[in-house]
Formats: sequence, C-alpha cells, structure tokens
Amino acid sequence: MFEIGEISPYMLFLMMWNMGPKILESTFENTDVQNLLHSKTEKFDLLITETFFNEAILGLAHKFNVPIISVCTFAGFETIGDAVGNPYPYSYVPNALTELNTHMSFLERLQNTLLNTFANLGHYLYYLPKQNELLVKYFKDTTENLPYVDDLVKRTSLVFLNNHFSYSFPRPYVPNIVEVGGLHVKPAKKLP
Repeated sequence: MFEIGEISPYMLFLMMWNMGPKILESTFENTDVQNLLHSKTEKFDLLITETFFNEAILGLAHKFNVPIISVCTFAGFETIGDAVGNPYPYSYVPNALTELNTHMSFLERLQNTLLNTFANLGHYLYYLPKQNELLVKYFKDTTENLPYVDDLVKRTSLVFLNNHFSYSFPRPYVPNIVEVGGLHVKPAKKLP
C-alpha cells in the first residue's frame, strides 16, 4: 500500500474523484437500495446522509421530497460548505490535504489557492458530471423532473461537521453548519 503523505494532494483528489462514483455505483446495485429506488409506497420525513463523495444519493431526497441533512465526517473540503453557502477564504483556511496551517507565507497562500482552484474546477467540471451520470442512471425511471446533482446538493438544509474548534484552525461557518466533533464522547467518570 502507500502512505497518504507520499501522494500529492492533486493526485489524492483525482483518486477520490474516480473512486467515489465506483463505490456509490456498488451501493446503487444493492438489492435493498434497488427496492427503495423503485418503491411507490415508502414515505420519509428527512434524508440524513454522509457527504463524502456520494452526491448522487441525494436523488432520494428528490424522490421522496424531503429535506437533506448532511453528516460530514471529514471537515476539510470547500465543496461541503458550498452546499449551504459557507465561505472558504484561501488566505487563512488551509486545504485539509496539505500540511499548511493558518500562518501561511505568501507562497503558501498561493499554493493553497492553486490547490483549491484545481479542486473546485475538478469537482464541478470532472467529478460532478460523473455523479450526475449515476443520478440519471439510477433515478430517471423512478422519479420525475430530475434536477442536476449540484442543484440537489444545494438543497441541503443543515450540515453536521465532524470538527471542533478546540482542535482545528479557525474558520467561518454559516449558522446551518454545526460542529459536532466529540459528540460521541461520554463525560469522564471520577477516578477511583
């Protein structure tokens, strides 16, 4: 295998953009998921989904006409915040795939800007069209007026972010991004 640190962030993005749709396609091929996609009787109030490289699954929100709550286990990508209009200032918010911190030199800020520009262009011009192909392939026969996948992403009402201000860099968040890092940790018991 390989160590993540041995691969450039650019290559990591390319790997994830190609791997995500393949994994999601295997999810859509699952018998239980196929039954859900073709169901005419199921009713839901809400779709809660992981946001990490599986945007086409949001077709379920369109099919069942429900709001979307995203759970993001990885807090570092700008496109997650794009869903709810969150700013991502390159001048002091480092890309999560780098070893940069908030005290960047001019050259590091330039590096951060170039990587984020690459990531955004790749996301919108290369990756999302692949997700949209999956959306059309698996939802075209089960729902009407299917929107483009990015329009579904932008229907996200709330994002639960696996992050906490105590162990991350300062960054702006709109009110509908809620940091829930450490939520699963139980209060400490008294020592004997």
